[in-house]
Amino acid sequence: MELCLILTLVLGGTSVATSASFQKTHASSRDALIIAKAIEIYNREPDLIYFKLFESDGSLEMPSSPEQLRFTIKETVCVNQMDNQHVDKCDFKDSGRVKDCRATVSSVLEDDVIMVICDPVTAKTPVRRPRQTRKCVRQNNKRVCK
Repeated sequence: MELCLILTLVLGGTSVATSASFQKTHASSRDALIIAKAIEIYNREPDLIYFKLFESDGSLEMPSSPEQLRFTIKETVCVNQMDNQHVDKCDFKDSGRVKDCRATVSSVLEDDVIMVICDPVTAKTPVRRPRQTRKCVRQNNKRVCK
């Protein structure tokens, strides 16, 4: 199921703590702020499990507006009833769901408008190859295959 959220974010006055996850990525501080806010809003959805940043590709090089950010979130062991400020301390679930997300950022007046779309990551299905056919012949009442 595709989830689409739109959020108006005033970057000048918003303070969001960056987690240790952001230190592992190459995203700028502005990108990290936008991604953190997008994940915070995503976690407000009526899902029972919290998601947190798994990987970040940072911003896509696009010469025109709007800017796009790509990141991946993964399910944690924490449930949605917890205080939102402690999500960074939650560990990832071993077999947790992973979702690829795109945040499109447009400037409207002095505010940034963020549209977030997250899609489940589908496991790649292995390709099944047909068996090689073998030649079988009868020799001395025995079946011999090569």
